[in-house]
Amino acid sequence: MSKILVKPENDVAVDNRNLFTHQNSREDLEALVFQKLHSGEDTTQAIAFLSYLKSTALEKEQHKRLQQEVQEKSVFNSLQRVMITAFAILGMIAFFDRVFNAQELSKAGVTPPIVERQR
Repeated sequence: MSKILVKPENDVAVDNRNLFTHQNSREDLEALVFQKLHSGEDTTQAIAFLSYLKSTALEKEQHKRLQQEVQEKSVFNSLQRVMITAFAILGMIAFFDRVFNAQELSKAGVTPPIVERQR
C-alpha cells in the first residue's frame, strides 16, 4: 500500500524525463504544424496527434482526480464505521448501566421515577 502512495526517487526522475520529452515533442509538433501551414501542406495528421496528446494528458488528470476521490471516500467510510461502532458501544453501556442500576435500586427499596410512572 505504501508503495502506491510514495514513489521512489528514480521513478520520479524517469517521470520528469518523460514529461520533458513529451513537452518537447509537443512543441516540435506545433512547430511542424505551423511550418506546414506556411508551406500550404496538409496538417491533419499532426493536428490529430496533438489532439491525441492532449486527450491522454486529460485522461491522466481525470484518473488522478478519480483515484483521489476514491481514497477520500474510503477514508470517510472507515471513519464513519468507527464512529457508528463507538456510539453503538456507548449506547449499550448506557442501556445496561440503566438496567442494572434500576434492579439494584429496586432491591434497596427505592423505586426509580421511570418504574413509578409505569405503575
